[in-house]
Amino acid sequence: MLGDILWDALEKGIINDRSWARYFYNLLCDPVGKNLRNLVSHGLLPTVTATREDAALLLHVACTARLLTQTKPSA
Repeated sequence: MLGDILWDALEKGIINDRSWARYFYNLLCDPVGKNLRNLVSHGLLPTVTATREDAALLLHVACTARLLTQTKPSA
C-alpha cells in the first residue's frame, strides 16, 4: 500500500523530514485526509471533479517526488 511505501521511504532516508512524509500521506492516501490518489485512481468519485487546487497539489507532489534521492544514514 502507498502509505507503507511512504513510511518505508522515510525510514530508509529517502524522505528526510517526517512533515514531508505526512504531507504526502495526507494528500494521497489518508482515509481522513485529501486522499486524492484513491479518489481519482480507484474511481471513488462519480466523475473526476478535481479542482485547480487539487491539480496543483498533485503536480507539486509529482515534482517533489522526482527530486527525492536516497541519502546515506549518518554514523
